[in-house]
Order: sequence, then structure tokens, then C-alpha cells
Amino acid sequence: VRLVNISSSDGRTVTIASDNTGNTTIGSFALLAQQTEIIEKKATDVVYVGGGSDVKGTPIGFTN
Repeated sequence: VRLVNISSSDGRTVTIASDNTGNTTIGSFALLAQQTEIIEKKATDVVYVGGGSDVKGTPIGFTN
């Protein structure tokens, strides 16, 4: 998944969990304003963003 924070001033906390309950956190990180990151995760893992609606995501694929 590629994430981008389109905010010009606010960072967001991104959390990856193994299910929709959010009880099994795999990890989290800060996505700063106007930053992009690529996350490698399982198809069943979910991504949560703490607050706001300025973080956008799109699926991407890798091949070896």
C-alpha cells in the first residue's frame, strides 16, 4: 500500500493491525505532512490512520 499525507502541516499516526478489531497491532509510525510511504503487508492486514482525512492510500503490487 502506498500512503500519502496531503496535509501541508499535520502529521498522522498510521497503525497496521492483523484484523479489523485493531486489537492485534503489528506496528505504527508517524506519517509527516506531505510525506509518502510504502507499506508491505498481508492482504488480510488493515491500516488505521489516527484522525483527519488527509492520508490517502492506494494498493500497489510488487513482483520478484
